[in-house]
Amino acid sequence: MNANGDTRPVLTERQRKFLGFVLCCAGALLLGCLIASIVLILNRAFDLFSGVIWSLAISGMLAIMLRPIVTFFDEKIGLGRFASILLLYVLVITSAGSATWFLGGKVIGQLREFVGTAAEWPEKIEDKAKESLPAETWEAISSHFQAFKKYWGELVGSEDNPVAILLPPEQQEVYDNLNVEQRESFRALDEDERVSFFELES
Repeated sequence: MNANGDTRPVLTERQRKFLGFVLCCAGALLLGCLIASIVLILNRAFDLFSGVIWSLAISGMLAIMLRPIVTFFDEKIGLGRFASILLLYVLVITSAGSATWFLGGKVIGQLREFVGTAAEWPEKIEDKAKESLPAETWEAISSHFQAFKKYWGELVGSEDNPVAILLPPEQQEVYDNLNVEQRESFRALDEDERVSFFELES
């Protein structure tokens, strides 16, 4: 104790600065660990409840997007909130059903034709590349493309094992009884000719 009665500080100025620096680093480390733990917990929660969370998120976005339509039905037409929501549901279901009814058959037919020609895509790409690329460029990439063709053939089927055609169970049974040449001839038919073929076989 000095003459003025003041006690001597336990830590010097340098020690206090060092201790403050250590405490700040410890706090930053603790905060980082806390943030990492929260991220890990949220990640596992999203893994467990991702279906529910995404459903709620999409529902919330749709509710926000469709709110002006519900407000229009409620205020302009004079329907209540509940009746406006029901009317909106009916309109959406009717529109989706009409689109499926009128366009579904064409879309399915185009999809079947699209899938049925998948085995021919590498040849078409090769022909187009040979036409548009210089000979030196094609020579440089031809070996890689041949490897891709082999992989694609194993993936979707070769000419001897073509891509499966999407057919109803009864028609699929008839198709399975055809030999390789008959299947290739069948794949060359258009939609109407295939219908006539199955009518003759039934």
